Amino acid sequence: MNQGQATGQIDRCAEIDYDVGMFTIAVRSHGKLLDYAAAHAAGYSRSKVKKLLERGLITVNGEINTRYNWEVVPGDKIGISEQVKKTHAYPSKIISSKIEIIYEDDAIIVINKPSGLLSVATDKIKNRTADHELNEFLKRRDPSGKTRALIAHRLDRNASGILLFAKSESIKEQLQANWKQIDKKYYAIVEGSPKKNFGTIKSFLTEDKFQRVFSGRPNPASKFSVTKYKVVKSNRERALLEVTLETGRKNQIRVHLSDLGHPIVGDEKYGAKTNPAGRMALHAFKLIMEHPVTKEKKIFEAKLPAELRKIVPN
Repeated sequence: MNQGQATGQIDRCAEIDYDVGMFTIAVRSHGKLLDYAAAHAAGYSRSKVKKLLERGLITVNGEINTRYNWEVVPGDKIGISEQVKKTHAYPSKIISSKIEIIYEDDAIIVINKPSGLLSVATDKIKNRTADHELNEFLKRRDPSGKTRALIAHRLDRNASGILLFAKSESIKEQLQANWKQIDKKYYAIVEGSPKKNFGTIKSFLTEDKFQRVFSGRPNPASKFSVTKYKVVKSNRERALLEVTLETGRKNQIRVHLSDLGHPIVGDEKYGAKTNPAGRMALHAFKLIMEHPVTKEKKIFEAKLPAELRKIVPN
């Protein structure tokens, strides 16, 4: 049985438009992206098409798509190229009093989120979010609505720092599938100073009905969590820690540092007694990742906000 027969719906009479270094397949019937592209890409084996998908060299309607099982429908355009994709990079830009775009290209957007702003909407708050602010800016820049930002992860409302967005559903899913391979580093200013200059905190985290996360015995609802820290600066009152996540659970850093006996300054929910900056002193300052399209190593950084720099121990 050939590939077209296997799917039962692939039409081998799809239009193919050849261009320099690329050709485009006009989809004429329903099918899965990998099946359809392999069946209609003359001279390409299924394994070759699969590799091109993984490398971000196949597009659907102009957007990079890496999903084998993406459903293509009549009217879609599949673009196939063997040339390494060079993404167009935009200059960094402050888009409002709240958000700065650190980096943007055709595949991803990286922003610096301020403390006090939700990452995404909730049942009660719809518009005052980083997601909404960024997409409103993109609409103003491109009224056609073709450019959109899809959030790949979240930061606590009262934390600040790097937040990553994708420009297509496929790139978003790729980022989330490879999230463990992305290095995420935070600065946390804590009350007191840990006895050890570095360490690893491990526990099973569970969320109760009041949305409070705590460490406890393993149970069907708990999630094993690992946080590493090292002391950058300290005095008797406070310490600046560099924190690295090996797992990304809700409130993980906050709970683990509280478990250590050194809650984050300003984090009353998890035991802080002081709040000299008027906010929780947690900031996502660095993201190290492989670009989902070009495969280049990317390092994104957001410096510690002024209100937190003022309380860093000398």
